[in-house]
Amino acid sequence: MVVVVVVVVVVVVVVVVVVVVVVVVVVVVVVVVWMVVVVVVVVVVVVVVWWLVVVVVVVVVVVVVVVEVVVVGEAVVVVVVVVVVMVVVVVVVLKVVVVMVMIVKSGDDTQVSERTQVSERTQVSERTQVSERRYTCKRETYTGLTDKRVTSRRGPGITAGLHNIASQECQARLTPAFITYPRPPPPPPTPPDALPVSDFE
Repeated sequence: MVVVVVVVVVVVVVVVVVVVVVVVVVVVVVVVVWMVVVVVVVVVVVVVVWWLVVVVVVVVVVVVVVVEVVVVGEAVVVVVVVVVVMVVVVVVVLKVVVVMVMIVKSGDDTQVSERTQVSERTQVSERTQVSERRYTCKRETYTGLTDKRVTSRRGPGITAGLHNIASQECQARLTPAFITYPRPPPPPPTPPDALPVSDFE
């Protein structure tokens, strides 16, 4: 009878180990293909495997106790075997959980690293664009200060005013287009000379 019970326990252990291996393979495939649902899959798999192991062990214990209740010596041996089987199953389940957690954590670390690199590249690109626009602004302002044609036609006192206008327009637009300064209005037409009085006589 002891041989039969041991064979049953060994078969149960083999079945449980096969189920755990299949579950691990399925979880690894799901993690590789769909990282989004990995948390739900891990929770479901752990719960299902745990309750499956508990049910199997309880059934084995009940069968062994019922069969071996008349033989005290063999019952003690069977109980020891069942306890060892339970310990092995618990260790296997814990190992599966640790592997799942490590896989999930590795995927999360990779995603965080990729997001950090993308964020750093975006910040560097934005800083470079802002620096180029500011340089363009300074160049336009400098062009306004050195526009000799406008300064010579409107006098040296207009230089400060042109500098302020160029700075305001450039900071408002921040584009590489050159500022078109307004030309001075044309002078009013000269009135005709007055006719001599003798022409009216």
